[in-house]
This record gives sequence, structure tokens and C-alpha cells, in this order.
Amino acid sequence: MNASQTVRAGAFCALAGAVILILMAIVGLPAGEGMAIMGQPGLPDKTVTIISPYANTLQLVIALDNIFLIAYTGAFIGAAALVWRRARLLGLIGLGFALLLALLDISENAVTINIARAAEIGVPVSVGEITLLGLLEQIKYATGTLAVAYFAIALLISQPAGRGLTVGVAVLFLLFPVVNAITVVNPAAKTLLILWMLLMLLATAVLLWKGAQED
Repeated sequence: MNASQTVRAGAFCALAGAVILILMAIVGLPAGEGMAIMGQPGLPDKTVTIISPYANTLQLVIALDNIFLIAYTGAFIGAAALVWRRARLLGLIGLGFALLLALLDISENAVTINIARAAEIGVPVSVGEITLLGLLEQIKYATGTLAVAYFAIALLISQPAGRGLTVGVAVLFLLFPVVNAITVVNPAAKTLLILWMLLMLLATAVLLWKGAQED
């Protein structure tokens, strides 16, 4: 697979990621209360009581998320191929953080599945599991902000697919840490984070597709 094919594959992955993200939001909508408490500090008994009615839904969302992380990793690989010629080091650093992000996402999903299954059958969960889930979530989002920040700079340096489109995508990437910070301060703002991720994926799909055509 040559560079343009990798970039084009990344475009398809970004589009697939956007579709899966929408599906996750729709599927997880009935479990809003259960989703909100995951990773939040609290008593294990309280956590189990709240999420037990939504255990099946949570497991379905995690199953979709395991596919979603494959899609966004492919999009990051496509972005790295896109900036490879003019911003190789930044692309490599960004890709490194993206791969770490996927690893953290897998770990978070594994802990979440374990808690959801425990809640489903009424088995207590430990404070350690809840604390670990919260830590993984925060480290994951911090790693994601680093990945998109490095790719934003790489895009601005390489200008791979027209200045206007490239700058627009880079701005979306650079504002992601701000949106993520709002979510940290106010967990109720997660809808904004999901919408921003959707915008980034769609914009990235267009950028990668154009970049592959011009390569």
C-alpha cells in the first residue's frame, strides 16, 4: 500500500468512525444516567445500583467503541501518511500518542465491561475498579488532546490539501483540548465533546480524501 492509498484508507476510517460515533450516541441515549456515572468517584454500591438497569446497553456501547477505536486509529494512520513528507517527526509523535490513546481506550473498555457485567448479576465492584476507570478515562482524553495537537501543527506545516481546508481542520484539532477541558470541569457537557469529535472525524475524512486525490 502506497502513501496515497494509506491516506485514502484513512479517509474511509474517519468516515466510518463518524458513523459509529453516531450509533454509539443513539444506542447509549437510554442509558444516559448510567453512562454519566461511569468513572465518577462514588460508593461502589451506589454505582452498581445506578448502572444495573443499563448493563446490557453499556456492554453494547462498549462493543461499538471497540470498533470505533479501530476506525479512529486508521484515520490517525492516514493523517500521518498525509503529513509524512513535510512534517514527519510531528506526524510520528502524533501517531505515537494516537496508538497510546487506542491502548488506553481498550483498557478503559475492559474495566467498564467488567463493572457492567458485575452490576448485571448483582456482584459488588471495588473502589479500586471505579478509581481505575476514572483515571483511565482522564489519561485517555489527555492523550487524545496531545495526539490531535501534534497533528494540527503538522497539518499547518505541511499544508497537504489546500490552505482553507487544512487550517479549518487544524483549528478543530487545536480547540479539542478546550472542549475536553470544559468536559472535565462540567461532565454534563459530554454532548459537546461528542459533537466536536464528530466534526473532527468528518472534516478529517474530507481532508484525507482530498489529500489522497492531490498526492
